[in-house]
Amino acid sequence: MKRNERIRKNRQIILLYVLGIIIMLFNLYIIANHEAWRDEAQSWLVARDSSIINLFNLTSVEGHPFLYFVILMPFAKLGFPYVTSNILSWLIMMVAILLFIGKVKVNLWVKFIVIFSPMFVFYYSVFARSYALIGLIIVCIMVVYPDRYDKPITYGILLALLTQVHVIMLGFVMILSLFWLIDIVNSLVQEKDFRDNRKRIEGLSIVLFSGVFLLWEFRKVFNTTALDEQDIKSGKSENAEIIGLLVLFTVVSVCIIYKIVKNRRCFEAIIILICSHVWELIVLLIYQGHIWQIITWLYVLTFVSCSLLHNEEEREERGVIITLISLIVLSIPAILSSYNIKPIVWDCSGIYSGSKATSEFIEEKIDDDAVIIFNDEDYCLSIIPYLKKRELFNIFTGRRASYIDRNKNIRHRLTKKEYDSLIEELLMERNEIYLVYSIKSNMIEGLDEKISSYELIYDESSMDIITEKYKIYKIVGNV
Repeated sequence: MKRNERIRKNRQIILLYVLGIIIMLFNLYIIANHEAWRDEAQSWLVARDSSIINLFNLTSVEGHPFLYFVILMPFAKLGFPYVTSNILSWLIMMVAILLFIGKVKVNLWVKFIVIFSPMFVFYYSVFARSYALIGLIIVCIMVVYPDRYDKPITYGILLALLTQVHVIMLGFVMILSLFWLIDIVNSLVQEKDFRDNRKRIEGLSIVLFSGVFLLWEFRKVFNTTALDEQDIKSGKSENAEIIGLLVLFTVVSVCIIYKIVKNRRCFEAIIILICSHVWELIVLLIYQGHIWQIITWLYVLTFVSCSLLHNEEEREERGVIITLISLIVLSIPAILSSYNIKPIVWDCSGIYSGSKATSEFIEEKIDDDAVIIFNDEDYCLSIIPYLKKRELFNIFTGRRASYIDRNKNIRHRLTKKEYDSLIEELLMERNEIYLVYSIKSNMIEGLDEKISSYELIYDESSMDIITEKYKIYKIVGNV
């Protein structure tokens, strides 16, 4: 009987592996059709054009720790194609899904729901963002968590790495570290034996060092344009929907957990969910919110369900009920929300960004030695990594266009007088220059009034693109 049960389980695991690979192949198909956005471009350009030393000056104004940039650096600096950044996210999530299926101890039906949720479909696997590392590291924490007292160094390293991926995970890391500290103190008080706890203290010290190092990385954080008062105020209204979803998700999950489980693990689960959620709300009030934040919260919920509430001896009575109900309640709204389905369909069959097509036009239609400027650093950023043989000129900084340095002391706008003077200087050196014009945003005062006098040679305004549409104008002398 046990042998038959083992065979049945093995078949189910194999089926899950097959489904997981199919999901990842679907994600790979989307990558083949994906046009990268400006935040993906920023990470790649920082990795390509910044030095390691300068990177630690940029982390403050970027608002992101160093780890993801360092992973990209070897590939970007060695001249790998831009799509490599997306392939890396895909590979990271491939490892995560295989680990989750094979190593996380939880009911197979729960695994089935999770691998078909937004946690593994599309967002983290397709986009070249640091969130893929969050997915992999939390899955690794799920694997190690039951043995964390036997593997404290590994557990500490994983929490330390998660600290260096994204600030949105700090709440999760801090509350796990606090519970770990409480366990160590209790053990020292009861056993009065420091030697047995030395490795645990060393593991926790690794997390503490990572936290202190993060504070140093963000030492100039108030000197970034990302923390402008106006941006924070506008961010609050833009994030209303995602904050509402997270509040709803948290309340529902806490109620379910409290109703079904009433012991210390229930208390820990509720505290972890609430603390992680509160920290996310703080982050969302400063930075713009997206589905990625909802998915990080889903990872926290999955960790709580799989690692704290799931128990081999009580599998049918408690673990499965909680994880199934919680994940279904949370995953389905996330999947059906406007944050999720529409972009997936669009990225498969439509044009996500006009950056790739614009770069192709530049390479094919504009002379190799032409000077090409743009009207907005942020929205025109996504064009730059696609250019293989060409470069854009950053009229705001007077240098070759690359990543944006978000330091407040660097000029990111031009007055009408400054723009006219710079154009006059450029036209003294050559007969014509080209202007890439972002339809979404313009940072040059008075440009919209002058634009009709330029020759329009490329136009995406009528194309069905989600955002990042462009026009290209030719500017000739005496204009």
